[in-house]
Amino acid sequence: MKVQRGNKKEKDWKRDADRLFSLLVRQENADEDGIVQCCTCGRMHHWRKGMNCGHYMVRQHQSTRFDRQNTDVQCVYCNHFNEGEQVKFGEFLDKKHGEGTAEAMQLKSKMRCNRTQMEYKYLCEKFTKELTDNQYLTR
Repeated sequence: MKVQRGNKKEKDWKRDADRLFSLLVRQENADEDGIVQCCTCGRMHHWRKGMNCGHYMVRQHQSTRFDRQNTDVQCVYCNHFNEGEQVKFGEFLDKKHGEGTAEAMQLKSKMRCNRTQMEYKYLCEKFTKELTDNQYLTR
């Protein structure tokens, strides 16, 4: 995944970090055929088709925006049309990461977090490296 490196602004790096993180979350949860399962309804599809990187605490909360314990694969229906199915998502997080994870994400989301352009650039590089190292980009 090539990330444009020109005269980028903070919002461009933030957008790229979101895109790369979404790819990473969906691909690291995919089986060998690229199939992922929605964490809230159980629908199964290829990671590229109708599946999103869902956030338990919405992306506006910068402190949990790129936290893997706050995210998982969600189908478009649950993520967008059912407003993220937050109750089911929280139950899923507690099962996957341990009891109290959802509550911890709620508390963490209230923490102030102001990332700089350099931090977004670093996240882009980190996520690109993870995608490349795990050969996710070849699926």
